[in-house]
Amino acid sequence: MPRSSKDSSPEWLIDDEAKFERFLDAIDGHDWLAVDTEANPMHAYRERVCLIQVSSEADDFILDPISEVDLEPFLDLLSNPGIAKIFHDAEYDTIQLRRHFGVQLRGLVDTQVMAVALGESQVGLASLVERYLGVKLDKRYQRSNWGMRPLGEGQLEYAKNDTRYLIPLVDELEAKLDDCDELVHLEIDSEIHRLENLVVPEREPVDPEGFLKLKGARSLNPEQQRLLREIWNWRERESEKRDLPPFKVIGNTQLIALAKHGPTSRKSLADTPGLPPSIAQRHGAALQKVLDEARKLPPYQVEKPTKKSKDRWQRDEREALDRLKRWRKHRADLRPTDPSHILNREVMEELARFSPAPRSLRELAATGLLERWRLGAYGQEILAALQAGAR
Repeated sequence: MPRSSKDSSPEWLIDDEAKFERFLDAIDGHDWLAVDTEANPMHAYRERVCLIQVSSEADDFILDPISEVDLEPFLDLLSNPGIAKIFHDAEYDTIQLRRHFGVQLRGLVDTQVMAVALGESQVGLASLVERYLGVKLDKRYQRSNWGMRPLGEGQLEYAKNDTRYLIPLVDELEAKLDDCDELVHLEIDSEIHRLENLVVPEREPVDPEGFLKLKGARSLNPEQQRLLREIWNWRERESEKRDLPPFKVIGNTQLIALAKHGPTSRKSLADTPGLPPSIAQRHGAALQKVLDEARKLPPYQVEKPTKKSKDRWQRDEREALDRLKRWRKHRADLRPTDPSHILNREVMEELARFSPAPRSLRELAATGLLERWRLGAYGQEILAALQAGAR
């Protein structure tokens, strides 16, 4: 049974070197560690890892990366394949650990991957913990600002609960997986391999033309798009300066409204439909200055895509992808499992783009996109889906 929250060590919040040394001693010798991270994407311009939760079979801990503690000895453990690290829905955590700390995660166990393979319809942590362990988790702090200090008692208890139940949950899921055929285990291994080897791109600089992705931006005329570009880029600079996500400075709909109505004075800016008075009061002078300067620039010229990029080859790719999607969904429904365990999206898209389309198992194997076991289990069906368009 999961242990009571009252059993936690009083030194579970690791925010100084002495506590960290005792933490390392406490987890030494444990072959299984449950791990989770909390970041602050809804509260900062560039998110960061704010907490790392760790549970052994005996204790629960929270590491504070914002403190001055050197976490390197623990981060090295995350790369040790000899110690199992249990996460739930590890993809986001894997990306954050790689991006912020350079960690190449090894020894990964993912309870969500296991639950999906078992055909569970509800694979969130709270649902699985309630179903398998009879514990109802409080999720009210899910969207907390984890970068603030100090954190409240409720927030810290919520954070500990994200790892406290993972080890007993793995025991329950593994007991069910013992009755599954080899194909299920191969699919789990393949997904874990994908997660451990995710390519995490460096953060790209802000695209000054990113304003065109806003809903309604392309329906504006060139003069309005010119205004939108300048106030969008002002928002990016202001967000970075204040370390806030852009939507907390001014929302996308308000940017579109300002560009569409093009106020020429502080009064007309304040009267812009949909613009909250608080925005007009806080940023009115800065926004009006940006709009006035923008009018001195030439109208924005949108680069139109060439007709060549919309030809039949691209349509053929889309048709092949649609056939593969239909086959994958049908296959997944037979189990049932998530379609991504049959064939993940990246591989499916590469197969759809492959030219010429493979026409035999030998040619399919030569693409290098499928493991041997997946080729044996699904190769003929994938070929049939790819070749259906040639009939």
